[in-house]
Amino acid sequence: MNFADNQYIIGIILAAILIVSLLLLLHVILKNQTKKHKFTVMQELEKEYSPEKSVIPLNIFQTWHTKNLPPNMANCVKKLKEDNPEFEHYLFDDNDCREFIKQHFKKDVLDAFDTLIPGAYKADLWRLCVLYIRGGIYMDIKFECVNDFKLKYLTMSEHFVKDRIYSFIYYFGYYYGIYNAFMVCKPGNPFLMRCIRIIVKNVKNRNYGVSPLDPTGPMLLGREYKTKNWNFPVDMYHSNVDSSIIYRNISIVSSYKTYRVEQKKNSKKKYYGELWRSGKIYTPTKI
Repeated sequence: MNFADNQYIIGIILAAILIVSLLLLLHVILKNQTKKHKFTVMQELEKEYSPEKSVIPLNIFQTWHTKNLPPNMANCVKKLKEDNPEFEHYLFDDNDCREFIKQHFKKDVLDAFDTLIPGAYKADLWRLCVLYIRGGIYMDIKFECVNDFKLKYLTMSEHFVKDRIYSFIYYFGYYYGIYNAFMVCKPGNPFLMRCIRIIVKNVKNRNYGVSPLDPTGPMLLGREYKTKNWNFPVDMYHSNVDSSIIYRNISIVSSYKTYRVEQKKNSKKKYYGELWRSGKIYTPTKI
């Protein structure tokens, strides 16, 4: 190897070192900017918050098929309650969900609940029902607050979450889904009742829609929001990167790390997507 070859190799190595150094520097700069932005947003939210202006009841609703939670899930719920002591926390199991609907709604809503087979679809219906009657915050049991976010910051207005982009690209819609894993609502919100009635109709007609998200979930909510031009804020979005909910460009809640493992290990029924694809989301007898 001659002198020119050595210089060429050294030049490549130095260029590579320079590129890596610049990338590391950019990473540090972006990380510091993100940290500064999070701190600024938290300061703004704390300054804006006023208990006197709250319009959302201080209720947190979550559901799991049993109140005997897996260990990490139980820790997640415990942390959520500790992080948000202002709220009353309610954990509903399958029986609680059914009893609540039985007490507060007409028989056709209860019949729809009983006819739906996937546990996720039953929970979709129940969360609309409990928020319509009681108001507050519904959040999937996988979620924990992150970045020092407090749920009280959301109580001065209603909030809904724009679902991931796949819900309109993959399923050909002209609207986005509304992610029903996290909803902040006043009691008596007519949009919730409208979606309850659509679910009852879907069950009666054995409607499958165009995706597993359609019979009871985000696509149903998104279509109703789009077609009727409802006037409420969809001011959060479901991250395409992870399971986080993004508000004011920061993550406010995110799934605990082992949720999918515990969910798979402890689920009683088949995954709703599998049941939808096999045409088995409804019991055989019509309501």
